[in-house]
Amino acid sequence: MASAQFSHTVTSGASNLDDAWAGLQDPATWATIAGIREVSNPQFDQGGNLTGYLFTAVVAGKDYAGKAEVRLSSRPTDMVVYISTSEIAGHIQASLAPSAGGVRVTVGLDLQTRGLLSGMMFPLITGAIRSGLPDQVDQFASHLTPARPEV
Repeated sequence: MASAQFSHTVTSGASNLDDAWAGLQDPATWATIAGIREVSNPQFDQGGNLTGYLFTAVVAGKDYAGKAEVRLSSRPTDMVVYISTSEIAGHIQASLAPSAGGVRVTVGLDLQTRGLLSGMMFPLITGAIRSGLPDQVDQFASHLTPARPEV
């Protein structure tokens, strides 16, 4: 089983950790990372915290149904989401920290192959993730900034 780890850090325009944390509770935020193209069926606990969702990921040009489960939720700084499809498993970790002019957002991605196809295609998959992750983390961070009412 092949595996790879990736990480990228940006600064979000969120004014504080609580605002950024609220953005992590929106499943659409997580749809910006690693080939996840849509999320559905979000699950929340009684406090409104995201606990999981279903997603569709693209691996080697083919759609795969997946499941995501929040495994760590340490408000307001860390959240880890375990992701699983028939071909790929792993986790996405978001870490938040105060920063001058916003909130520093670090997204880590740890993936392992599960199937023959993903094993053969893993060099292409990791290359695509490596080149796309900076833009994906920028999009992720943009979801952490609350929308401002129009004046």
